Amino acid sequence: MSGQQGQVATAYVAPNDATALTPDPSGAGQLDALRRATLGEYDIQGELGQGGMATVYLAHEIALDRKVAIKVMSPALLATAGMVERFKREARTAAALSHPQIIPIYAVREQASLVYFVMKFVEGRSLESVMRAAGALPLPLVRAVLYQVGTALGYAHRRGVVHRDVKPANIMVDTDGWVVVTDFGIAKVSETQGLTMTGATIGTPAYMSPEQCAAKRELTGASDQYSLGIVAYEMLAGRPPFVADTTVGLLYAQVHEPPVPVAEVRPDCPPETAAALMRMLEKDPAQRWPDVESAVAALGGTPLTREDPIRGQLAALGQSQADADVRRLATPVSPAPIPRTRAAKPKRRGIPTLAWVLPLVAVVAAGAWLAARRGSTGGPVAPPPVTTVAGTPPAAPPNAPPAPAAPVPLPVPQPQSRAEPFLRRGATPLREQVRDRRDQRAQARADATVETAPVAGPRLAIEETVASLARALESRNLARVRQVYAGMTPQQAQEWGEFFMGARNLRVNLRVTSLEPRGDEADAGIEGVFEYEDLETGRGVRRPVTFRGTFVRAGTDWRLMSLR
Repeated sequence: MSGQQGQVATAYVAPNDATALTPDPSGAGQLDALRRATLGEYDIQGELGQGGMATVYLAHEIALDRKVAIKVMSPALLATAGMVERFKREARTAAALSHPQIIPIYAVREQASLVYFVMKFVEGRSLESVMRAAGALPLPLVRAVLYQVGTALGYAHRRGVVHRDVKPANIMVDTDGWVVVTDFGIAKVSETQGLTMTGATIGTPAYMSPEQCAAKRELTGASDQYSLGIVAYEMLAGRPPFVADTTVGLLYAQVHEPPVPVAEVRPDCPPETAAALMRMLEKDPAQRWPDVESAVAALGGTPLTREDPIRGQLAALGQSQADADVRRLATPVSPAPIPRTRAAKPKRRGIPTLAWVLPLVAVVAAGAWLAARRGSTGGPVAPPPVTTVAGTPPAAPPNAPPAPAAPVPLPVPQPQSRAEPFLRRGATPLREQVRDRRDQRAQARADATVETAPVAGPRLAIEETVASLARALESRNLARVRQVYAGMTPQQAQEWGEFFMGARNLRVNLRVTSLEPRGDEADAGIEGVFEYEDLETGRGVRRPVTFRGTFVRAGTDWRLMSLR
């Protein structure tokens, strides 16, 4: 029912197509033996798929009138030490798990020359076949699949079961729009004694965790989390993060090479989703999410209702026959509309809605207050003074009463020699300074009589851009950095990516030290400090940095085009 049968899922056969199934002539002896062993109990209809370890047959359970799948161990492995016990352990492991996203086991049987177990038959498609036909999938579809797989794996992990072979071929999308995890064939129960070395490094290299590639004796749920992260990366990018010509090359990449950030190959991926996915792919299990359910929640996964259009899209994918249908169906759909509550009352004609009433009440109240003020003072009320960015009051309009004294200008903090945490300079965080200055600029622009450009110049806007660059660098997300630094070169992107992969808890403090405006362009000197933990050495690093940036005016903002 998955990768061990040549990556053919039990449900890849459409309903009512059982007559088209024909047994493999090379397995005719096994098929006859199975029919004799199940005579009167199961009607064997044909072969679904086979691999090196087992063959799966579609059957009809006579007593309960239902379709089932029967997985039969390959006769060639019956004489191999430990293989029969491992095969039966798969059935026992899966049978002990009762979860809607885990395929149930009905029975386990053993005879002199036949070992098999009976499980639920699921109609649908494997995720592998969906991605092979459609390539990269829409983000809502990815999140829906990952949520269901994550809940199944989290359930198994809480019961001491590690799947150890999470991959698209072992994830099924059924015809009702639900996702099912299959094939616990090499799953390991942590409390089980013995058989620990059998299949210690078994798995699919493209999806194996670094600790699994290194043949670690004990694997935890963090290994499945890494494998699910590889699946998520492939669903978003249309390809796995590591590709090599040989198995050894894949194993080496899993252990030693950092993956290309998913934001680079899927630009529309939200920064928080990309960051959550890259954390799942950390080489050190301790650096990943505490559990797989936390990981899929950080990716944005949420449960689906029966009316959700995404579930309908999954159901259509599970029912699809041709690859062309899969490509057509694997397109973004609108989210489910918010249902009305029963307490909601129908609107009545002739009664204005709240959207009309509130502004009307506000206008009437303001007029009453203004009239009262005029009556008490005997004249019009002067508007509050407007202060420009530089702290100087604007010219008063004609015939206006004298304005009160302008407030004290915003103090400019002095830069300190050491880096303050999280972009602090002096006693005021840089973000608060930028926000205050942005509010002042907006207020100045609102007054048509004030000309702020000759007074303030480009410095404040450029400082805002530099502050945004610092926050983007702290996120260690190239896509977010590129939003601020539009002129990033491929070489710079590679260098930043390598730096981000080796740094943790990055804190960036940058300030503009010099500015040379030239019309709609400006050159700025930028100095600051990077503080981070080096992942290779585990030591804290404090690194002074100096840049020269070129900025270009874009409306009221200044965009960073070059950083040297």
